Amino acid sequence: QDIHELKEKLYNIQKKIKHVQTFETTKIANISMDIRENKHGMKLYLNEGEITHRVIRACFAKNELYKSSLVNFFASILRANDCLIDIGAYIGYLSLIGATLVGCDGQVFAFEPEEKNYRYLHENIALNNLNNIKISSNALGLETKTSKIFINLDNDAGHALWNVGRCPEYSKSRTHCITRDVHLTSLDSLLQGVHVSN
Repeated sequence: QDIHELKEKLYNIQKKIKHVQTFETTKIANISMDIRENKHGMKLYLNEGEITHRVIRACFAKNELYKSSLVNFFASILRANDCLIDIGAYIGYLSLIGATLVGCDGQVFAFEPEEKNYRYLHENIALNNLNNIKISSNALGLETKTSKIFINLDNDAGHALWNVGRCPEYSKSRTHCITRDVHLTSLDSLLQGVHVSN
């Protein structure tokens, strides 16, 4: 128990130091897409200190969209006034794209239980002045209870409700198993009383 608490304290200290060191490396990326003869644009905060942020920025530097096949799929099916539910919204990249596609009368429900990614999600929505995205820090499951989220130290987009350290490629997460309490609830209960367009 003492070792676990010590690991937790060291991780929090490292996180604070890393946050101070990487604060100046956060930049705004401008994204522009032509979809169905319409131009769609958005902005995204990206921090060079975060692994997946660097991957996203590298795609943009090559004039490519991050997760382009998924973005193309969204573009092929989402129309004005549609509803998108983004579970594990990360920093909001796909939620923002969905919000631009469904328009101001459409709806996006974005769920992100990891606290740092939730902050980025909130900041990215504010950066784009979007009012059609509703965000929640709840994790989704079959019941309502307190659960554990496993912090992925190897991939800031890979936090999960299962032990990510069991994956062979996640060596840091295997060596330092860090969890946080999260509120788990069902999607049905969160959307009860909410009109979702068909």
